[in-house]
Amino acid sequence: MMSYHFYWLVSAFFGLAAGFSASGNNNTVVYWGNNAYNHNPNFQSSSTQERLSTYCTDEVDIVVLAFLTTFPNADSGPAGFAINFANQCGTKFSDGLLDCTQIGEDIKTCQEKGIKVLLSLGGDSSVSTYGFSKESDGSSFASVLWDYFGEGTAQERPFGSATVDGFDLDIENKDQIGYVSMVDKLRELFQGASKDYFISAAPQCVYPDESLSDVLEKSKVDFAFIQFYNNPSCNANSEGFNLAKWEEFADSTAYNGDIKLFVGVPGADYAAGSGYADPSELKTIISAHQSNAHFGGVMIWDASVAVNNIIDDQSYLSLVNGYLKQSTNSLSQRALSEIDDPIIDTTSSTASNQVTRTVVQTFYEVIVETEYEIFTTGIASYQRDSKIKANSPKGPSSTPLIVSKVEMRKREESGSIATVPNLIAAILVFVSVSLLV
Repeated sequence: MMSYHFYWLVSAFFGLAAGFSASGNNNTVVYWGNNAYNHNPNFQSSSTQERLSTYCTDEVDIVVLAFLTTFPNADSGPAGFAINFANQCGTKFSDGLLDCTQIGEDIKTCQEKGIKVLLSLGGDSSVSTYGFSKESDGSSFASVLWDYFGEGTAQERPFGSATVDGFDLDIENKDQIGYVSMVDKLRELFQGASKDYFISAAPQCVYPDESLSDVLEKSKVDFAFIQFYNNPSCNANSEGFNLAKWEEFADSTAYNGDIKLFVGVPGADYAAGSGYADPSELKTIISAHQSNAHFGGVMIWDASVAVNNIIDDQSYLSLVNGYLKQSTNSLSQRALSEIDDPIIDTTSSTASNQVTRTVVQTFYEVIVETEYEIFTTGIASYQRDSKIKANSPKGPSSTPLIVSKVEMRKREESGSIATVPNLIAAILVFVSVSLLV
């Protein structure tokens, strides 16, 4: 009979292999739809955002559509809201609501690649009009969002049959009425849905945020895309950078004790009034905070800017995503140091022991490249469950079940890891062995 821990290791691997992980610490988030590249000081006719699918690459884990700009508003037609995606949607239904068929197609394309797509509400309050007059209005509007963008039944849906993966609150008008009830109602609607849905918020880095502190403290918000820009007192490139303060908030004050915090930065210096962190500054921030349990990754404003900001032949987006993903090497070293004994047993020369050695070696080489906590927990569990004790190599083969720490460091430095096909083969072998044990 297969052990519980075998199921655990397999499920852990496939959850990580998909790219996005709600509990991960290396997610890359981009906003899209506002055409921020159009603000390029060296503007040319080609300085414009491309269609959504262009940015759904393996360098992105979450795309946030910006924005649903006006709500609730009877002047916006029966739906009571307006959306704006700049140059990417102009066709309208008969009542004036935008009919963004191409965006709907691209949402599905992104989701097929494992990328989550959220719809953001709000934005710059100087150009958008939004807000509720009483708390219950938020609950009512949650049903509208579900009908038009979730698994609801609205006849005129801006994205057609496509459904977003959740909603983002980029509220900046310092009016907090209605958002707690809106999020709570959305959570009710998410129950029994066909997939997982998420709620995010994009507070200013100044703590506490004047527009979103209520919802962060009273409702379940999965991700906080903190804007460490346009706020000189706490910008990412300033001495006042205060992610540590937000980590304290996540530990002690946030309604969701598992909330993930993202360092929000502009994708180029012209994308915001202040706060642009060059790659070396951002790399330092990631290295200093990624081991915190609440660290979720980096958010960039916006996609069109980040892919066109070229530094040493690489885009800003590529560099940031690389920093986030590469950091797992250093975390794996921490994992190794926290395991009391290497998980090796070379005292037996039986065929099953030889196979198990190879299988777990392959699992190790891949999992160690992913998440530190999952690795240490999973291997420790396997160690206890199997009661494998470290001994000196004996018998016909001296191949260790797990390579030494020194050898692992060498492999990390050389970039050598097991391939996915090898892992799939290993899983099949592991199943066979487990059935025999």
